[in-house]
Amino acid sequence: MSLAAPYADFLFWALIALAVALLISRLTRYFLSEFVLTNQRVMIHHGFLTRTSYEMILEKIESITVNQSLSDRLIWGSGTLVITGTGGTKEEFPNVGHAIAFQEHLNEALHSK
Repeated sequence: MSLAAPYADFLFWALIALAVALLISRLTRYFLSEFVLTNQRVMIHHGFLTRTSYEMILEKIESITVNQSLSDRLIWGSGTLVITGTGGTKEEFPNVGHAIAFQEHLNEALHSK
């Protein structure tokens, strides 16, 4: 008889609970984030218990980058949006749904002026 046998059920359910907690965390960030793009600025609000708001004038944006892992691309369709402003300030927004599409819309807004 192994010492691990009495704890096997506990370990299994602990790992399931951890996986669910991590999944819920990603899903809440994914579904409870708001990205607004106007002709003058971009506004981003994300978070559930702690809410973060970010606003930047389009003229102050230097570059937009999207970082995606394999699971982000294939399973979630999301990515991490990185907006670099003038002066080198970088803001990262993880788990952005349709991050590539948002990047394209933001690029269109930047270059339409």
